[in-house]
Amino acid sequence: MQNNHIPTILIIGAGPGGLLLYHGIQKRLNKNGKKFNVKIFERDTGPRDRWQGFGVFINSHGMRSLISCLPESHVTRLPEVIPIPISEIESRGLLISDDKGTELLRVRSPKVKSLSELAKVSNSNVNAFRDRLRDLMLEGVNIQWGKKCIGYDEVNDELVDRIITMNGNSLTHQSISQDGDALTLGLCLIPIETDITANTPEHQIHYPAMIHYSYYTHWDTINQNVHVNDDDPQSVIDHVKNLIKQHRRPCELTDIYLELLSLIPVSSPKESEISFFRSYNPPRRRPMLDINPSSIEPWESSRVTLLGDSIHAMNPVMGLGINGALRDADLLVKCLSNYEKDGDKQCIQNYENIMRIRASRDVLTSRSPGLRINIPKSKYKNLFMSIYLTGKL
Repeated sequence: MQNNHIPTILIIGAGPGGLLLYHGIQKRLNKNGKKFNVKIFERDTGPRDRWQGFGVFINSHGMRSLISCLPESHVTRLPEVIPIPISEIESRGLLISDDKGTELLRVRSPKVKSLSELAKVSNSNVNAFRDRLRDLMLEGVNIQWGKKCIGYDEVNDELVDRIITMNGNSLTHQSISQDGDALTLGLCLIPIETDITANTPEHQIHYPAMIHYSYYTHWDTINQNVHVNDDDPQSVIDHVKNLIKQHRRPCELTDIYLELLSLIPVSSPKESEISFFRSYNPPRRRPMLDINPSSIEPWESSRVTLLGDSIHAMNPVMGLGINGALRDADLLVKCLSNYEKDGDKQCIQNYENIMRIRASRDVLTSRSPGLRINIPKSKYKNLFMSIYLTGKL
């Protein structure tokens, strides 16, 4: 922030959190007079620079933040990007079992008729088109694309930014093994087409499916014979099959996992297969750093703060990441409403005190139950592999 007549807020990153912060400031703080100048920078060269993923979970907390911070023109259009499951045809639920398929937990989300109703129901959520939600949030925002913040200087209590141009709704089953790995199958309840109605024949409805397998990094490092080419989908699939055979007990559920992995194409589908695979993203291993929030020492608040993925080491399986970012933005807007009385540093300190408690709880919740078995106090790396495919399941 700059200590001028009208303070300037620099937002680095045009993700859901940064965009909602922008909208929240304009809607709730600049409504009756301009209190802040807001500039937002994004290192991507445009909104299609990177694949954004297909769907994200929006829970009741995230929905309340969206409704609170987005302009009314955007709120009325949320059903376009966050559709409610079709009654009597679609439903939402979560099933967690052990590696033999014995049920440990089953949760069914309550049915709601509108997004505003969802915001009032605790522990309820729907699935949103991630790219379409971001496109909606981008409307009316002046993004400075292709720029990255490489640092900042405090000069005479002023923030001098240094910006350089850069070149360049779901059914889920999670199975937990005694060895500490976890395998999740997810069926996204948002059809690929947007013109699906209650009268559409079932065989014409295509849903995206996701297979996610997480395991300890040292399973690869202790075995010198492991050679995986992450640019070769067949190599990744074969590697995961071997891990499942090594660490999962032989049973019908294990056989199902292996069969599902065998169905995954190793290259983009041919023209004759388009009717089955409407979209395809090759499998890859993705490293993640699992950090216990209690291991992070308190920090001194300044006029720079973080929100969303930049501060929370969130496991994506539970779908809490985007909701944390939305709630962070909502909270920061609320704290900044006291700027004239408290000043910037105190506002940010108030935000961080509340954010840290809530977000730490969510980070602990998001950590895969399988990975919490005999977890060491020190941080360690585990490997995360997602396989996204779409078909008539």
